[in-house]
Amino acid sequence: MGQFCSGYDTSKKWQLNESGIAIMPMGATEQHGSHLPLNTDTLTASYFAEFVAKELQAMLLPPMPFGTSLEHAGFRGTISLKPEVLISFIQNITDELEAQNIRFFIIMNGHGGNFAMSPAVRQINRQDRKIKVLIINCWEFQNLSTKQPEIHAGEDETSLMLAIDKKLVGDLNVPPSNPSLQEECFKQSDLNTFGVGRMTPHGIWGCPQHASIEKGKKQVSQIKKNIVPFIQERIKRLEKDPRYGGPGPIALRPFEKKDIPFGMIVKNQAHWNQLEQDWEMILKAGQGGNFIALQNGLPVGTATTITYSNRFSWVGMVLVDSSKRRSGVGKALLLEAIENAKQFGTVRLDATPQGKKLYDTLGFQDEYHLTRYQLFAENLNLNTTDVTCVSMSASDLPSILKMDQTVFGANREIILKSLFSNKQNLAWVCKSNKTILGYCFGRAGSQFTQIGPLIAKNQSTAEALLTNALKSEPKSNFIIDSLDAQKSWIQFIKKLGFTPQRPFIRMYLGKLTHAGQPKNQYLIAGPELG
Repeated sequence: MGQFCSGYDTSKKWQLNESGIAIMPMGATEQHGSHLPLNTDTLTASYFAEFVAKELQAMLLPPMPFGTSLEHAGFRGTISLKPEVLISFIQNITDELEAQNIRFFIIMNGHGGNFAMSPAVRQINRQDRKIKVLIINCWEFQNLSTKQPEIHAGEDETSLMLAIDKKLVGDLNVPPSNPSLQEECFKQSDLNTFGVGRMTPHGIWGCPQHASIEKGKKQVSQIKKNIVPFIQERIKRLEKDPRYGGPGPIALRPFEKKDIPFGMIVKNQAHWNQLEQDWEMILKAGQGGNFIALQNGLPVGTATTITYSNRFSWVGMVLVDSSKRRSGVGKALLLEAIENAKQFGTVRLDATPQGKKLYDTLGFQDEYHLTRYQLFAENLNLNTTDVTCVSMSASDLPSILKMDQTVFGANREIILKSLFSNKQNLAWVCKSNKTILGYCFGRAGSQFTQIGPLIAKNQSTAEALLTNALKSEPKSNFIIDSLDAQKSWIQFIKKLGFTPQRPFIRMYLGKLTHAGQPKNQYLIAGPELG
């Protein structure tokens, strides 16, 4: 974070501050009756700005001593900026700070008449720039108990100045506010129509005679207590989601083939491995459970569901555009996919550890753990095997589908036939007198070739199947997804050169009645397929 620095410090010290927070006191030069100095608002803003800057270890800019004080026209010493000049000033300072990588520009305002800053700040924040601007009005953080109208240079403001620097406060035996302020029922909003001099020739709207240093110290204490947590909370919210307007409403519709190019965009943003043919396979295997999220007429996220024999459904491909993450898009898609999947039995999915936190809250339960392993071609260490495997043919598929339904727990004919058609050289089978002992499939990817599913009645068959699949593309980089419970199998794949990439947790919602035979599932098809 570095440490607090101010205009009294050198550029070198400012370079060492890593808070990303700059604070500027914003005051005014205007009359405050005969007992308070012209720079009262600047002094107040500077006092609390320094306090906050030290608490946040931020950078404290020199105070801006001029604001919009048009309502005090007629009193000598009042120097007012035109509203458009103040707006331009705020925009200029913000540009300068943003160019120096300041992320939060806090304006500590001491003058209520500086409300011309608000539309300028709103416009800056609305542009969703890297820098965010906060206006903090010092007086809003005290609990006032005065009954008399205290608009300007009255009891509250005078008490505060007594606590900040009593030497600057003059004789409090000053004329009372103009009685006409009450008789004519003036309101603070009338300052836009009548200047202070029209309301009270002494420039005081309140009762400074009632001020005391004790009251001022109480005000200071209240402001210091409340102001820093308020600012920290705003910064925390902005760091979580810096967008001014929020994500906006989300609409969902069915994912169609025409949406695959967008699916590839968000897939690439997430550094996933799927190709367009994988999206086509999932769409073919789904039963209306594939969705795309729209915001302002543009796609922002996807979710897919594969229905397996009305026994269970598999939710996957929950992807959100990188600019829209953490804004509810993914959860909306997930909930819609789950609601659709419930009509087909148990809802299942493979979750990342981060995603599991959400699935836990939705009632999902853990089934077992898996790990994705990766292998780069230069690290491949193939062993010989005594088990004979042959390249899979179309005539093998009926027997494979029959065995697969028992081991996987449901019919996944569409998925397996698609894998076979798209990458036949990775499809292998082991047989004994026409009896299927094991089989594996594979598919191409944008980063890796993936092998899976791999189903076998024993590990020696599984080893032979994987060895033959790896031999078919010896120059490829591979990924596989394996059950953690297969301890000896994991030792084997590590000897081949596979290393862990990331974990998954297989989870389910509802009653799990078709879990299949996990002991014979050496590799799954993939977290989006099951």
